[in-house]
Amino acid sequence: MKKFGALTVAMAFVCALLAGKDRDGMETRQESAEKRCNLSKVVQRVYCPECKKVCGKGDAEKGICKTCKGKVELAEVCIKNCYSCPIMHGSQKYHSRYCCGAAGCCVKIEVVALVIYKCEKCGASDRVVKNIKHDKCDGKIIKTCERSGRFPHGGEEEKVK
Repeated sequence: MKKFGALTVAMAFVCALLAGKDRDGMETRQESAEKRCNLSKVVQRVYCPECKKVCGKGDAEKGICKTCKGKVELAEVCIKNCYSCPIMHGSQKYHSRYCCGAAGCCVKIEVVALVIYKCEKCGASDRVVKNIKHDKCDGKIIKTCERSGRFPHGGEEEKVK
């Protein structure tokens, strides 16, 4: 029975990979050039490498992250604006325009993503080009953002039902 269970898990994992998902259900396929983020607004923001997050206002003081007490640094981030619509649709939805008349529902927000360099062939990525490790790969390195291919950083907007 244990062999059957392990085989089932292995087959499910292979099917997920073929469908373009990792074991956590996240997209693994590389985004096409049409869906890729255009990096139209790139700015410097405070970033905590320890927490692996862009710090908001008040999250860091005197070069120290308030969450983990690690040293923060400046990093390039891509910024896109959209509307967050959690009330009308029952969960967080991002839209390109105000979509409903519900009071307090559609709120204009900033979606921030860390700018990275990524190999188009093997998918290896890092914030610094020289830190990308991809052995025996001759893929082209592109500048993109971590949310590239997902709305509003490229990709299709989720349809409202």
